[in-house]
Amino acid sequence: MTIRPALIAQINLITLTLVFFLIASANPAMIPVALVLLCVIIYRQASNLFYVKNKRVESQKGIISRDIRSIALADIRNINLKQGIVGRLLDIGVLEFSSAASSGVEVKWWGVKNPMRIKEQIEKMSNSH
Repeated sequence: MTIRPALIAQINLITLTLVFFLIASANPAMIPVALVLLCVIIYRQASNLFYVKNKRVESQKGIISRDIRSIALADIRNINLKQGIVGRLLDIGVLEFSSAASSGVEVKWWGVKNPMRIKEQIEKMSNSH
């Protein structure tokens, strides 16, 4: 299973970028700011992937350099789901995975579409090991 963060999860950056493009229509000096924000959105979208593969839950961040965090399905002790008001309305959330080996969150997936369904699927996979 491969999951890419939902584009709408970046609603704050998208809104800010649109505002700067609107301002740029009256003030061309703002065009570079809007383009930088657009590049940030594209980078964040392209550089984050979340996987369930090889009996592991994994988050991968980066395009040139990589930051990979993983935890074995059999070692998962908690899967936390976080959703704010906007997240509930858009059905987007953050899944946090932890094991008995650590006191904190080891793997974090942000911008997950249908987070409750994904959480339940991973819990089933984790319990079957």
